[in-house]
Amino acid sequence: MYEKEVEKINGARFNLEQQIIALEGAALNMEVFQGMRAGATALEASRQGVDVDNVDDIMADIQEEMGIHNEIGEAIARPIDDGLEDDDLLKELEELEAEDLEAELLDVPDAVPAVAAPAAAAPDLASLPAVPTSAVEVEGGADEETLAELRALEASMLA
Repeated sequence: MYEKEVEKINGARFNLEQQIIALEGAALNMEVFQGMRAGATALEASRQGVDVDNVDDIMADIQEEMGIHNEIGEAIARPIDDGLEDDDLLKELEELEAEDLEAELLDVPDAVPAVAAPAAAAPDLASLPAVPTSAVEVEGGADEETLAELRALEASMLA
């Protein structure tokens, strides 16, 4: 009999423990739900006045400003010139040189004095080395390939 009472009490105790666990789980679920609701409300409040269209507009403005900034940087980096290109300058130089040459050629004096040309000094043939008339002999230990190359060079020079 006591055993049956002990079993009843243990069964009731088990049921109470299950209810406690279920109530604790429900309370935990409620806290999680309230936390999620608070997070959603905070996110909604943090994006007041911000939507995808506003973000797209801001990004387009930023890109436009960056483009303007790049154009300004390129304009600053460009060399300063007076509008003349290298080709134009070279053409103008050639024209000036042609004019100077033409003026120099047209400026011929009336009488050209005769000046005796200096006699060309004849070279002293005795001091020049003699030209070989036979095949050149190579001294030393030259191999056949080098000798063949030298002969081909000699033949091409004589031709």
